[in-house]
Amino acid sequence: MRIRTIPVILAAGVLFAGCVTPRYGAAAEESPQQLVRETVLDAGGEPSETREFTYSSTGELAEERLCDAAGRVREISASSYRDGRRVERRTYTASGELTGKRTYTYTAKGLPETECYFDGEGNLLLVSRYSYNYWGDRTTWTTTDAEGRLIASTRYTYERGRPRTMKLSGAQGSETTIEMNYDKEGRKIRAAYTGVTGKPEKEITFHYDGQGRLAGEETFSAFGNLIGKTVYAYTEDRRQPEKIYRYDGRGNPRETIIQEFALRGAAEPSL
Repeated sequence: MRIRTIPVILAAGVLFAGCVTPRYGAAAEESPQQLVRETVLDAGGEPSETREFTYSSTGELAEERLCDAAGRVREISASSYRDGRRVERRTYTASGELTGKRTYTYTAKGLPETECYFDGEGNLLLVSRYSYNYWGDRTTWTTTDAEGRLIASTRYTYERGRPRTMKLSGAQGSETTIEMNYDKEGRKIRAAYTGVTGKPEKEITFHYDGQGRLAGEETFSAFGNLIGKTVYAYTEDRRQPEKIYRYDGRGNPRETIIQEFALRGAAEPSL
């Protein structure tokens, strides 16, 4: 079996970047609005890429198109579903060449159980496996390569039904523990990262507006210096942000994300 170097990079991104918080820092809510377009602007305010999303008649994400700054399609991802659950996601070039595939399986209770990554030739790259406690809370997440060798793992603990700690371990002995704190409304307000020796690595604080929506995040170094900031802007009573602003520790813009939504079943964005 041919093993590429990409699995290690992919697993690190999936595990260490994607499992702490959802993209916008708060759990996704059921909404009559669907995200149909996402435009990324660089530090100078110029478009760098756009993602366009289309949905099935039952509201499932059917296709995602990644376009460059000029609007040219760079990549297309298409998903298929069974009984309302995604079972496969295929990725193609603009000319239709298959570049990768993911397959998904679920437990008897409908919870994600495995996610397998393949290259465009059908070679297995990675396998992610998930396990849960009696209440359906995820307790472990492991990622292995095609030969079954461990690449990374995460173990979760809970308190009052909310994630309390996450311990992320790598194959080379690296380890990070994330401890989360919540306010009296149950909103996450702090995520503190420590290394294998217990030495602080960084801390993220979360802030909310008067409607309980995530208003911003600030990331601090182990020495308490601000190293990054994200601000979320909303339109009227919408629960999903219309714009996301990201800055470095000095307040300089890094990128801006503009999101456009449409009512479920509508053909064009509703702004």
